[in-house]
Amino acid sequence: MKKFQTLFRLALLVLLAAAALPAAAQSAWPSKPVRFMVGYPPGGGTDLTARIVAERLQAALGQPVLVENKPGAGSNIAGETVAKSAPDGYTLFVSAGAMSTNPSLYKDMPFNPMTDFAPVVALSLMPNVIVVNAEMPVRSIQDLIAYAKASPEKTSCASSSMGSTGHLSCEYFNLQAGTKILHVAFKGSAPAVAAVLGGQVPVLFDQIPAPLPHIKSGKMRAIALTGPKRNANLPDVPTTDESGLPGFYANTWVAIFAPKGTPAPVVARLNAEADRIVQSTEVQEKFKGMGMESIGGPPERLAEILASDTAKWAKVVKQANITMQ
Repeated sequence: MKKFQTLFRLALLVLLAAAALPAAAQSAWPSKPVRFMVGYPPGGGTDLTARIVAERLQAALGQPVLVENKPGAGSNIAGETVAKSAPDGYTLFVSAGAMSTNPSLYKDMPFNPMTDFAPVVALSLMPNVIVVNAEMPVRSIQDLIAYAKASPEKTSCASSSMGSTGHLSCEYFNLQAGTKILHVAFKGSAPAVAAVLGGQVPVLFDQIPAPLPHIKSGKMRAIALTGPKRNANLPDVPTTDESGLPGFYANTWVAIFAPKGTPAPVVARLNAEADRIVQSTEVQEKFKGMGMESIGGPPERLAEILASDTAKWAKVVKQANITMQ
């Protein structure tokens, strides 16, 4: 009997030790560098946000946080890489709003943003700005609507690429305002801005940083912000709500996602550290200088943003009949 009891105790200890291994592994996280996968080239809003957070996150975690740029297919290449990575908290997707637009734009998505990822934290938010060439007789949203309806063959809008929030903003504007502005896609914000400066395309829908210097110099005119409130970089530019197009919101957000199945304690640690970083005065000021604002909050807040925007853009894509290869 004593021998049996001894064997039973040993077996129980082995089982308890085995059960403790995952918890011990989680508590030891991170024990090696963490990678931020970004689906865009260096220098854009998503990349800059990732680098600002990564620099401060590595100090908090005690391990390097490396930013790896893997552009292509509207960030789907980077997203697929992360979705198929081990769910251990070492490979994370720093994504922009493409997570909410791509499911409607691409017929063959290599992953499902709603089911293949664990939301971690929303980092930043940036409204698009509607800009016109300074020579245009357009100073407001209502002017633009009137101009576009009177001269549809002369009215086109530039964006940084097919499927970008700038592109979708233009199509969304058409649906809301009853206009037929033609979209012209460029390979990046810089050539889109150059086309509007040169007068080849009269209207631009884009994030604030690219056109901001030209707005301040007077070569381009910002007529509205596609968000619910004004921006500190353009305090005199009204919102679409103030301009007679209520509810027209077309924001770009940046967030961190982990592969589905990442341990809850790891997600919780990442959320707590990243939320603290983006809520800090230092980072809020950095974001403000880029035309962005901090979001933060629990993973559930990011899940709500993703679900809401996915539903909104799905309607726009369907009604505007937008397709991507």
